[in-house]
Amino acid sequence: MKIRENEESSTLRKLNILYLISKYVSSTLDLPRILRTILTGVTFGDGFGFNRAYLFLADSSQKYLEGRLAVGPDSYQDAHRIWQHIKQINCSLEDFLNHDSCQKGYSSELDRQIKYIKIGLDSGKLAAQAYHKNKVINVDIDQPGFQGKVEPQLLSFIDYGKFCIIPLASFNRRLGLMIVDNKYNRREITAEDISFLGMLSQQAALAIENANAYHDLKHIVNRLVKVNEKIRYLKEYNENILQNIPIGICVLDTEFNINACNFSFCRMLSATRQQLLGRPVAAANLKIRGRNIKRLLKKVIKADKNRTLSRVEADLGHGSKICNLNLSILKDSQSQTEGIIIIMDDITERVHLEETLEGLKKLAQLGEFAAHVAHEIRNPLAAIGGYARRLRKDHFKGAKTDTESMDIIIQEVERLENIVNQTLQYSHSGKKEELKVISLGHILAQCVQITGAYARDRKLEIDVSSGLPPGQELWVKGSPEKLKQAFINLIKNSIEASYSGEKISIQVGSKAGWAEVRIRNRGSIIEKGDIDKIFLPFYSTKKEGTGLGLAITKTLITEHKGEIDVYSKKDNTIFTIKLPEAGGKHENNTDSGR
Repeated sequence: MKIRENEESSTLRKLNILYLISKYVSSTLDLPRILRTILTGVTFGDGFGFNRAYLFLADSSQKYLEGRLAVGPDSYQDAHRIWQHIKQINCSLEDFLNHDSCQKGYSSELDRQIKYIKIGLDSGKLAAQAYHKNKVINVDIDQPGFQGKVEPQLLSFIDYGKFCIIPLASFNRRLGLMIVDNKYNRREITAEDISFLGMLSQQAALAIENANAYHDLKHIVNRLVKVNEKIRYLKEYNENILQNIPIGICVLDTEFNINACNFSFCRMLSATRQQLLGRPVAAANLKIRGRNIKRLLKKVIKADKNRTLSRVEADLGHGSKICNLNLSILKDSQSQTEGIIIIMDDITERVHLEETLEGLKKLAQLGEFAAHVAHEIRNPLAAIGGYARRLRKDHFKGAKTDTESMDIIIQEVERLENIVNQTLQYSHSGKKEELKVISLGHILAQCVQITGAYARDRKLEIDVSSGLPPGQELWVKGSPEKLKQAFINLIKNSIEASYSGEKISIQVGSKAGWAEVRIRNRGSIIEKGDIDKIFLPFYSTKKEGTGLGLAITKTLITEHKGEIDVYSKKDNTIFTIKLPEAGGKHENNTDSGR
């Protein structure tokens, strides 16, 4: 009867211990305190009374069990000292849990060593089996079936052959292991001990899970707070950038109401943000080319395509400005239209400065032009005047007429006429006239015929070749006379740069909507410094000539929306002329730009 009463008393005591431990671990979310409370209840004399207890938790990768905490004596002497001390102070488990030393934590050599223990969960041995199968294993290393089945590092650390492995799992989520032993008093671990340890492990696992969830949530909240602060900072930073850039920006919704705008846009319209936000853009009375901008915005939305307008006249309600305008469709992540962004750059002052600079540049060119013309005219006039005075003097002396002097005067007059003609050509080359669709091959054939005699006099040959299919014509839009003048200038320039007996080749082809003509000679090399200046008016490397031929040529080609380039290496100088093919993409683009 007394034995039964003792058993009931022991059962009630252990249930009370479970209650105390449950009460303490449920009152905190501090994981280290929870772990120490559990192991203290397991090892305290007034508790379950095991000599030592160890706790291992799975790492985040679920590949290892890591030693987290150990409670118990380091030696027999230490065990005796602790038991005597507790007996003397007559301290209960509840008193001990309330004691400061328990709350602050307690560190022993055993506790320090367990931090270095790491058990692989793929070992297939007892600790790993208990974890994976969620099964209590009461180990006795001296019994058959246990030899070689315990993880070596665990056995070496515990240094005692009898211990119990209790898995910690919460709602089938495995967390780790608790291990207990009675190394110093050698008490056997009974089935009743294992039963109560199983109940304790469930409470421990739930408390650990709650603490982990709390700390994970706290970590997430802290991260969200930091992210929110960063988002707020970036929002303010971007807002400051938007407000301080010198280009006007306005964001509209699909109903063309102003959702956002920066300071520059407000300044352009002489309004405040409060006056503009939420209002229809039509009410801002912003006109582009004399029409309310809303009409233009509707076209952009309908076409579902961004649009850029350069140097347009914008009426901002208090005067006209010249602006570059960009209208961009605003879309969400699903490519649904949310509105439209207006980007407006006031370039009025820049345009006025460019016009002023262009005027000054033209004046400078005019002065340089006049100086060059005066310089070119001075020499033949001096020769004409000198020889005319000599003829006059000889005439009064009754001397025979000097025909040689008269020939020189005639030559210098012809030279003057040539200078005047080329000067007039250059000054009139920019004048527009009606353009026609013409055959480039036909124009080149006429130019070769005109310059043929000049080439033959210098014993040169002109060869024309085509990279086009037989019978195919190259059509360009231009002035026949001006194009002939340009090509004659280039062919004559090649003739004058070539040596007797050489060949001048003219190649014709088509590439990506461009008609391309290459005029090649094997004469003298054009130096690098000369290539950069070769198309400038009055610049010439020849002893004779005005230096206007290539300048006129470039002006004529540019007038036809074409391009001209020169390449020169040893025995190889090539002029490349590109003109938009009639009806091609380049020709159409240039038409729309006029």
